[in-house]
Amino acid sequence: TLNLFNNLSASVSIYPNPTSHYLRVTFNTLFGAGLSLKLFNAVGQLILSKSNLSKSTSLDISELPDGLYNAQLILESSDLNKPEILNKNIIIQ
Repeated sequence: TLNLFNNLSASVSIYPNPTSHYLRVTFNTLFGAGLSLKLFNAVGQLILSKSNLSKSTSLDISELPDGLYNAQLILESSDLNKPEILNKNIIIQ
């Protein structure tokens, strides 16, 4: 069986980190339109949500206050009963 989570972890980049103006998400075309991103603040509030990411997506985060955020990448797949989720901490300064 193909472990999509390991593939997701190895094939997705979120940078720069730390950042202050833009956050770029790039990934392998294997995941296509099923990849989305949710950004949560330190108390768990959803701050930003973007679905169907393109292979290279740039997000303007310049209006967000400084702090630690959790970027949650979600891969929807018809082969899975539930989505695969990858969490990465992002520092905005």
